[in-house]
Parts: sequence; structure tokens; C-alpha cells
Amino acid sequence: MASNLTFLEVKNKNNHGRTKKKRIEVPSQDNFRDTEGANELVQRKTHFPLKTLNAVIRNNFDRVTLVNNEKTERLTIDFNIKFHNFETGVDHGTDQLVVIELKRDGNVYSPIINLLRDIHVPVSGFSKCCIGMALTDTSLKRNNFKPRLRSIEKINGRKFIKLPL
Repeated sequence: MASNLTFLEVKNKNNHGRTKKKRIEVPSQDNFRDTEGANELVQRKTHFPLKTLNAVIRNNFDRVTLVNNEKTERLTIDFNIKFHNFETGVDHGTDQLVVIELKRDGNVYSPIINLLRDIHVPVSGFSKCCIGMALTDTSLKRNNFKPRLRSIEKINGRKFIKLPL
């Protein structure tokens, strides 16, 4: 069942390398500024008023979420990932790429870790926002992302393809 939900999300990385996010549901990607609480969220988390910020990258994807019976872990599987850069006008898709993320309470044992290891799924950090920017804006320095972009190209079996959103 598709949820067709849209969120305004603010992520902050702390000095321990942990990312914390806060988000609110918004009616659409075009009308997020008018949502009650949107300005307060952005102002509180970034110290900038929402009206001074511009949307730069949009990502769309399909997601499957699996939760264990004890509700101590959640596995999200993102696919059909597509990006649109509002500044460059470039659209890009990631073709065969699937992003699996395991979220769990502390260091609770998870059988999925061994299963993914057994079928040779590589573990790596991945930011849809950063990869989307690297794919859609050639004016950005991409050296830090080249290894990740090459890995994604190997998964796809070819160079990236541009797709309409």
C-alpha cells in the first residue's frame, strides 16, 4: 500500500557523527512553506527563517518498511530513487540501486545483518541528498563522492541514466 506522504525534514549531524532528524508532514512538495509548524521547525533546527532558504534538491523513492515483532528494529528498503535539482533543472535516476537501512534500538541482535552479509550486500554510508546533488550538479566538487558513484555505476552495470521524475 502506497502512502504518498511528503515531509519537510531537517537533519543535523552532531560531533559524534550521529545524525538526528526532525520532520513534519506537508501537503505537497510545492506547498511546504505554508504548513503550520514548518517555519518553527526550520528556525529551531537551523537558526534560519524558512523564507530565507531555497529548495535545491528533491528526491522521490518507493519504500518498503519491515518491523520485527518486538518493534526493536526497522528495515527500510528504498528503490526507484529519482532526483530533481531545482537550480540546474537536471533530473537523475539511480536505476537498479536499492538502499537498505537498518534502524534498531541500541546494539540489539539482528539476524538481518548476517543475512545481508551472507548474500554479499556491501555495508556503506549513503546520503540520498548528497548523492542526488553529486548527480545533478556538475559544478560541485565530486571527489569525495567518486568511490560511491563508481559503486553505484557497478550496481547499475553502466553509467547513470537520466530519468524524468
